[in-house]
Amino acid sequence: MLLPKPVFLSLLTSEAGGEGEILRIAAERPASDAENKEAPPRRFEQLARPDRRLSLAQTRAIGLSNKVLQAAPELDEGLEELLDFSDEADAWLVPDGIAARKTLKTVAASVGFPRGFGLQVIGVD
Repeated sequence: MLLPKPVFLSLLTSEAGGEGEILRIAAERPASDAENKEAPPRRFEQLARPDRRLSLAQTRAIGLSNKVLQAAPELDEGLEELLDFSDEADAWLVPDGIAARKTLKTVAASVGFPRGFGLQVIGVD
């Protein structure tokens, strides 16, 4: 494997093309070499409460209601849990790399990480 410890990361945002706020963080990590190779991958999924309510068109497009999102924790909490989940990983592998890099860089700066979260973001386009 080219990356011995990858984390496959997917971000759902409030607008098309990775724009807008992050609403769902989903990540998957294969079992490491030290673990049983037959073990299922570890998974992480967290919703994030947006700063403002979504329009009816947005809720229909993404399949999440405002009620569900208002019950979710703040994005900061989800990012902290993602960083813990990604501890000792080599990189985040993401679909649509350009949009994901831009979104992660913007979010990182807004929560006090001006240089990003530290992990390399590799786009699988």
